[in-house]
Amino acid sequence: MFLNNLAWLLNEQGDPKARKYAERAYVLSPTSSSVIDTLGWILVQHGDAAKGLDLLKTAMSFTPGQNDIRLHLAKALLKTGDKAGAKSELETLAKVDQAPEVRDEAQKMLKEL
Repeated sequence: MFLNNLAWLLNEQGDPKARKYAERAYVLSPTSSSVIDTLGWILVQHGDAAKGLDLLKTAMSFTPGQNDIRLHLAKALLKTGDKAGAKSELETLAKVDQAPEVRDEAQKMLKEL
């Protein structure tokens, strides 16, 4: 998890080494939804949206109730041109009670579609 958290922080700071650490974390924990999410999201943000989308779908299959992962999935679907898929994910997120920041972002994104 340390490598995963380091990758996340480096990505937030725009450091290109984030991908390397995320990939290492994935090799060590290939079934951890948070590790898969981190790598997938980094790939989406840095030009490999199709591969990132596949990873995010896998992460969602492990933890379908994880709203942050679902939001990343919706954004990846948008980036790869699947507006209908993104809309479906965002509509689900727009109704959640336990994650108001995710809900608010989903509602905003739905208005922009």
